[in-house]
Amino acid sequence: MTILYSLYTGEGIVFAADRLITKAAAQGTREFVSTNDPKVFRAPGVGAHNQGALISYFGQAYVGSQPMAVWLRNKIVGYPGSPTLQNFAQHVTDSFRAEAGPVQRKQMLGFHMGGYELHGNQRKPVFYFARNAEINEVTGGYSLLHQDASFDIDEQFLVNCGPASSQQIRSMLRSAAKNNLGIPAWYRNGDVRAFANVTGALEAGIRGLVTQMPGYKVPNSLQKWAALAGLFISAPSATAQIYFSKGTPSIGGGVDVISLPWQDVPAG
Repeated sequence: MTILYSLYTGEGIVFAADRLITKAAAQGTREFVSTNDPKVFRAPGVGAHNQGALISYFGQAYVGSQPMAVWLRNKIVGYPGSPTLQNFAQHVTDSFRAEAGPVQRKQMLGFHMGGYELHGNQRKPVFYFARNAEINEVTGGYSLLHQDASFDIDEQFLVNCGPASSQQIRSMLRSAAKNNLGIPAWYRNGDVRAFANVTGALEAGIRGLVTQMPGYKVPNSLQKWAALAGLFISAPSATAQIYFSKGTPSIGGGVDVISLPWQDVPAG
């Protein structure tokens, strides 16, 4: 299980996740596997940013005998690069379908992929969501697996921005964080039931500070947004360590945060 957040701000993009990997055990409990590997990675040469793109995962944590972190790093290193994240997403998901074992292909797996693509002469932020299952409205989890272990890959950020320029999108993101009293646009996945109450309370507390306490303002630097993303991971992880009492919790084990600064200057 996982806590995974992808933040979109006027200062850049931030991906953050925990490190805990568990597996199902008896009587509905989880068994500890590892906290050694990150779930967020940088993909050089992908997209139109000079630092590449970002990718993270939740769900199935092994491909064949390899931990997902090892496998995914190899896919990143072996990829020749692409100006679009869509092509990279297709490469990763096609590779998983070809190399995963039969049981692994029947387990839920999702990827966040974020970065910048060149549209005209402007770099614009994009967010791609790839998954091999859909949400079960009864349980709230991604338990409705696609046939033939297929993946859907959707761009979910830029598609909502219409013909806006890069600077207009940046202004929109800053306005959204201000109007939401310090909470930026985000995408999240993982064991949402285990962390949403805590991060929801944290968001409410932040809004209270911004509106009621002198000196508290909406962040205006990528460093501060990265710190907030880390807090979204560490706060529910610490809460689980304190309150969870049956086996191993589904979240925790450390925090990894990586970011891409805003980059909208004309290419060339």
